[in-house]
Formats: sequence, C-alpha cells, structure tokens
Amino acid sequence: MTMKITFVIANTSDTKTAMQCLQEWQPFKKRTVTIELSPQQVEQLRLKQTGACWNNEKKQDVPEYEEILECFMENETEEADHD
Repeated sequence: MTMKITFVIANTSDTKTAMQCLQEWQPFKKRTVTIELSPQQVEQLRLKQTGACWNNEKKQDVPEYEEILECFMENETEEADHD
C-alpha cells in the first residue's frame, strides 16, 4: 500500500500586508508538497479505532477513530564532529 502526505503551504504575508496597507483582501498564494511515506511511517500514522457510536439512520454501530489535532515541522540540527 502506498500512502502520501500532502501539505498545502500558504504565503499569508502578502494578504496581511494588503489588508494593512490597502484595506483590501487578496487571496493567499499557495503551493503543495507531497511526500511518499515508507510502510513503517504509514503504520505509525494509522489511526486507531477508539470505540463505536450508534447511528440511528444506519441502525448500526459506526466505528470512531483517533483524530489528528496538530501537525508541525521541526528542524533537526546536527552538531559537527570536531575530532
């Protein structure tokens, strides 16, 4: 199974500047970045079932899963060896 994660990245500074200086709204400039995940990463990100809730329309239990609340990037710095 192949899974990809896609980020939508927006340049919000131009919109903020237009609002502050020109009092007009300009749409965000956006770009997308897609990264293919390894099988190990897919497994780590698989949402686990947390329970079930009765659905009257379907007349059956509907599974409930964990939810992703936040996602952020971190930069790791490597210290150079000074041997």
